[in-house]
Amino acid sequence: MGQGRRALVAAAVTASVAGVLVGVPASASATGTAGSGCVVYRNLTEHVLSATYDDAPPAGYSVGDGGSWHNELTDRSGKVVADAVGNSRVLFQTGDELWTEQDNTDTLANGAVVRSVGVTSVNDLTAGVKQTIEAWGLSGRYEGWRGERSFKLTGEDVYESSLWLCPRT
Repeated sequence: MGQGRRALVAAAVTASVAGVLVGVPASASATGTAGSGCVVYRNLTEHVLSATYDDAPPAGYSVGDGGSWHNELTDRSGKVVADAVGNSRVLFQTGDELWTEQDNTDTLANGAVVRSVGVTSVNDLTAGVKQTIEAWGLSGRYEGWRGERSFKLTGEDVYESSLWLCPRT
């Protein structure tokens, strides 16, 4: 599978959301903003462990294409922070731009489960432009929390990702 197709599949994940990830210089550990009660996972490396790609007619990137993935998010020391699974589907096209729905489920090392879903640009993703989608805690420590997951393609099957979640008030 070529880099472009892997990128589309990986984008379909996260995901996740594959994690919601924001590339901000800081440690990859969870940290809160003073007084906010929020948790932030930064500078994570997201590796695609496995991926599938469904090339719907016509051949090549087009509406209806999709895929699924299994990714792993690690901090700078290589410690696993989360396991991500997800899928994507190209929903529509405007001019030369393809838009895909990303649906990720991240299971954090502490057992919390976070889901992230949103629409992203296939063109921007494959060009290495950071994508951000909405995230929310489904269970565990962050159940009911809301935030964002960001991811940016940095190499073949590798993303820079981040996730932040805040308690609902």
